Amino acid sequence: MESTFKPTQVTMEDVDERFKSSKKHIIWHFKLDNEKHTAELECSYLTNKRRVTFDGTLMFTGYKPIGGVFQYRFFHMKHVVTIDNPGADADLLVDSLSFNDLYWQKILEIMYGKDSASRQPHKDQVPEYPTETFKKAGEEPNIQPRKAHEIDLIGQKPKNEFKNG
Repeated sequence: MESTFKPTQVTMEDVDERFKSSKKHIIWHFKLDNEKHTAELECSYLTNKRRVTFDGTLMFTGYKPIGGVFQYRFFHMKHVVTIDNPGADADLLVDSLSFNDLYWQKILEIMYGKDSASRQPHKDQVPEYPTETFKKAGEEPNIQPRKAHEIDLIGQKPKNEFKNG
């Protein structure tokens, strides 16, 4: 039987009433071999205490080394489950497959379609601005070819697009 790991939902909430965002509770819901599972991580960023539960069973209670990375690994059936907490973020890995990567890939597929990456232009095929506008105004355009790394995704014009002369 082939193993399947499918993320279904993740929630992250602040649980400390006095110091918001000093204590996080992260809950991952996923299917593994067509069975529903839940993994939880509770983090205190003030005391560095960590608590890991899997399907309601307490797996670990302890402290993260100061300045270090918290990582807890255990086996479930034939799978290696790892909870990784390098800083303010966290990830669940099952057999080295990242929950976060698969979850966001699924969201992007829902939003943009499964083949959205194939519809994007190649980095060398980014179109240039049309020159007809400048010819009508009687100016000679000096348009530099755009490269993919020069395009600002926020909506500003690409660097070195026009040269004032």
